[in-house]
Amino acid sequence: MRLFIAVEIPENISSEFRKIQESIKQEGIKLVKQFHLTLKFLGEVKEEDIEKIKSDLQQISFEPFDAVLNGLGAFPSIRHINSIWIGLEPENKIEELAKKIDPQETRFKAHVTLGRVKFMKNKQEFVEKLNKIKVPKLSFKIDKIKLIKSTLTKEGPIYETIFEKPL
Repeated sequence: MRLFIAVEIPENISSEFRKIQESIKQEGIKLVKQFHLTLKFLGEVKEEDIEKIKSDLQQISFEPFDAVLNGLGAFPSIRHINSIWIGLEPENKIEELAKKIDPQETRFKAHVTLGRVKFMKNKQEFVEKLNKIKVPKLSFKIDKIKLIKSTLTKEGPIYETIFEKPL
């Protein structure tokens, strides 16, 4: 079973993300349908290991806090775009939460993916378009984490929450 640990993005923020997606929509970019902040991608997990993961998550103690949208970015860089994302602040607080889940994590970047780039017709033009997009400084409360099952389909992944831990 393919699993990850995440914070779901509330509908009012998701609707803003969909507006931004409209301005980056083009052939070669696969837009994300459900938005979340991935704290840890677990990958394929055996059924018998799920209870241990739930138990570990249950032990996490963390104060709820507000996250704020913080501009557009790209992985691995704006020169070689594989995915387009919106950053979140306060990065240090979100990183601290991610480290509670996986203390070994060293490459964490607080972001929500908007789309994945398969190919791009006019990269220079697209980068100019990205640079003009203004992301509003909206905020939302991070007050729970979820263990989510991801089932890959031709239409895109289907997510199912299998465990929820209030902070």
